[in-house]
Amino acid sequence: MKKHMIYNHIPDFCLFGFGFAALAVAWTWPGTVVIASEWWLVGAACIVVAVFIMHATMRALRRAATSTNPLDEPSELLTTGPFNFSRNPLYLAYILAVLGCALVSGSWLALLCPVVCFGVLNWLIIPIEEHTIHHVFDERYEWYCRRVRRWLVVPMVCKHMEPMRFMTIRRAARPYIFAAISGIVVAGTAFAPHWLLQLPVFFALALLFIAVRRLSGIHLYGVGACFMLAWLLPTTYWYYYFMSPGVAFGASVGWALLQANLFWIIALRRYIRTYGAVVLFVIAWCTLTYIRTHAPVVEDWWIPHLGYSVWRNDSITMWSAYGGEAVLEAIVLLCGVSIAWLIVHARMSVWIRMSCGLVVLVAIANSIVVHMPAKPLPPVIALQKMTRGGVDIPATKADVDDLIHLTKRAIAQYQYPHATIVWPENSIPPALHATIAAFAQKESINIVYHTTEKDDTRIYKKVALVDQSGRSILTNYKAHLAPDESIGTARYSRVIATHNATKVTAYVCYDIHYPDIVERLKGSDVAYIPLSDPEYGYLQKQFHAADSVIHARQAQTAVVLAGTDGPTMIINSNGIIVDRLTGNAAGFVGYSK
Repeated sequence: MKKHMIYNHIPDFCLFGFGFAALAVAWTWPGTVVIASEWWLVGAACIVVAVFIMHATMRALRRAATSTNPLDEPSELLTTGPFNFSRNPLYLAYILAVLGCALVSGSWLALLCPVVCFGVLNWLIIPIEEHTIHHVFDERYEWYCRRVRRWLVVPMVCKHMEPMRFMTIRRAARPYIFAAISGIVVAGTAFAPHWLLQLPVFFALALLFIAVRRLSGIHLYGVGACFMLAWLLPTTYWYYYFMSPGVAFGASVGWALLQANLFWIIALRRYIRTYGAVVLFVIAWCTLTYIRTHAPVVEDWWIPHLGYSVWRNDSITMWSAYGGEAVLEAIVLLCGVSIAWLIVHARMSVWIRMSCGLVVLVAIANSIVVHMPAKPLPPVIALQKMTRGGVDIPATKADVDDLIHLTKRAIAQYQYPHATIVWPENSIPPALHATIAAFAQKESINIVYHTTEKDDTRIYKKVALVDQSGRSILTNYKAHLAPDESIGTARYSRVIATHNATKVTAYVCYDIHYPDIVERLKGSDVAYIPLSDPEYGYLQKQFHAADSVIHARQAQTAVVLAGTDGPTMIINSNGIIVDRLTGNAAGFVGYSK
């Protein structure tokens, strides 16, 4: 009886639980709200249509006096009204309502709710109902199944279609649906604010490998393209803010269709067995990522890699020390392959236990890695403050006064002796350098700040470190300009200074994203990075933080980020975030060990 009641309430939980979760995501993680505000009208329309379908379905069920419990034997087979276009109109309405809530919330992460809702209903609840109905009505139900689809029938296409042809199309479409779901989940994990919410990436890739395991020919490329588009389009939406539509389209859709060619490799299983094809596929994927992150032009596109979907798991990112992004992708892909193998070859109870074991193992490994010894980090405080003029407006005297006031507050709170204060990328004019030097000398602190330098017709962006005597001891130039930076000239430099027995360096914003930063960081104990990421939303900040963690681990150098509105954080030489500032308001964070 208890089991009976549990199954009876699962569909209702899918509606109210996932609907509430979709709306709560926008409130809990406002940074994930990236869908245009106009889409809430579409979401509201979905909810209205869902309510209408629910009303029509419940009315039909009440008239027939039949049960809605998945385990009860129905008294009548309904084939008219809403059941004329769907065998499960009530559950179709549930999914439509949850989708509407996700669109109303405006969060990309909320789009996972209708996907999971569909999965629970499609693979858990509906098979139970179909088994019960088939047992009661037998041939009548088989006839009904041939005429009406499980979810939605398209009359003009399916009404006169032969049953076998219809079933063939449905089987052919299944791998594409699995690939799309997989891509959406992988994209969602890039937005995830917690390590636990990133673990679904392994199961999403397992679903992808299951979808392609028996495909051949053009279907391999088609399913691969479906996955790549579902993954890369949501995670490259910000391209259109600063690229022309043609360039943005080529950098997102074009690259997705290009990378989908990797799936042709799986066809080689006929000649080198499945294991050989999988290994070759993983090697080719990782090689392409390495080329893309190092080759001219494409290295500027900032195309997401699988490392962005696991970077919050410290026990996984620690392996980036042995090859960076490509190694992380290899780990993620091989874990996905392993889970897919378990799902296909092991009993459900076995792979569920193994999956739970994976979560526990990652949790334990994360807690161990966090406490691993790292290089000592001298006292440091990172400030977060936007200029009064707003995004990309250089600092004025008033902005410097604001930073000085915020610095005094931070010093009073932390009371670190001879601390290094890292100011954000605020483009402080050269005329105010003397003011900063005098303040550093007065407070006996070190200050890292961002400024510019003019040389005839060229302007260089740079970062400077002023010590407690007011003397500039370090300057490094910005080697990589962002695609939308119209002012400035790139200039490579690699200067490491020894200060109070600590080897320190500093770089500017966008440089921390590029793999060549690893060589520029090596040899230093700590690197200070002023940055500015206010224009392109939540995801770019997450990518910047992820790159900083990965490259800090590769170079075994502590990294301190100070953003105008985030990310502002302190990362030790093991790539572990030891402290961070949440939100985008002005503030500071400090650390000393």
